Amino acid sequence: MAIKLWRIVSLLAPASLLSDVLGLPRKGDRKEAVVFFADDGLGEPAGLVFSHRNVMANVIQLSSTLNMSRGLVDGIPIAVL
Repeated sequence: MAIKLWRIVSLLAPASLLSDVLGLPRKGDRKEAVVFFADDGLGEPAGLVFSHRNVMANVIQLSSTLNMSRGLVDGIPIAVL
């Protein structure tokens, strides 16, 4: 029941209101969120920096590729991830 209610609220409420309710920062979407290390092919590790915006874009792209519900990944609102 709570997930259905959250889905309705997330579809109807503006993103700014949802971010305030969830306590998300207003700024910082372009700051570093994670650093992945990968092999560059020459044996040297290469650090790949992803911003919060990059991570969210990847989550949204993956959810659309897997035909998941709009705004939800495994029943969890994307804004929470």
